[in-house]
Amino acid sequence: AIWYECEKVLFVGDNVYYAFPNLYTIRGTTPRDPKIWINSLDKFLDYDAEFMVGSHTKPVHGADNIKTEIELYRDLIAFIHDQTVRYMAKRYRIHDIVIVIEESLPSILKGGRKQEFYGTIEWSVRSIYDMYLGFFQGDASELYPSNLADRGEGLYKLMKKLYETDGDNNGNDEDMIEIMVDYLEEIVDEAQLNRDDSKYVQVALKEERWVLEFISSLYTFYGK
Repeated sequence: AIWYECEKVLFVGDNVYYAFPNLYTIRGTTPRDPKIWINSLDKFLDYDAEFMVGSHTKPVHGADNIKTEIELYRDLIAFIHDQTVRYMAKRYRIHDIVIVIEESLPSILKGGRKQEFYGTIEWSVRSIYDMYLGFFQGDASELYPSNLADRGEGLYKLMKKLYETDGDNNGNDEDMIEIMVDYLEEIVDEAQLNRDDSKYVQVALKEERWVLEFISSLYTFYGK
């Protein structure tokens, strides 16, 4: 950050966004330590800034507005970090931690600069968990997970078995795949119709994720 004292302008760089903090970047960089981010935001509060300028957002004017924005952003990061660590200590799995945090997140920490479309609660929880404990969550199956090709083969055999037991078809693979594709398209279309544009990432990752995993597994099986 840069403090331009004569004009009381605080340039916060990428430390404050008009979005949920990107504690983990999906482009491939290392996770960002929430404790360091929180410490930086605390330091910003020591300045009597009248203007706050971020790298990718509109400036914020007024000392009280700036103080409120920084405190809420800091508290959001702290809440995600502290609750993740809390439930890690209780041996919750990542998916369960995400659900608990989403359900308990105070309303004051939602909306405005905190909307999940740049960073998300799920990505943040995963990066914090990995930062402290690594990928292993205590389930032995995670040590030797099946690959996409194996999962695709299993899904294919299951669908083929179900399809062949249906007396209304002739067991043709192409017909079976066409039915599967039509059904998956219906699932995606329904999700699109019910989509809230402000929550694009959450909808894409949750309502349609199993469809994407299903397709990826089958595609990998057929392409190997």
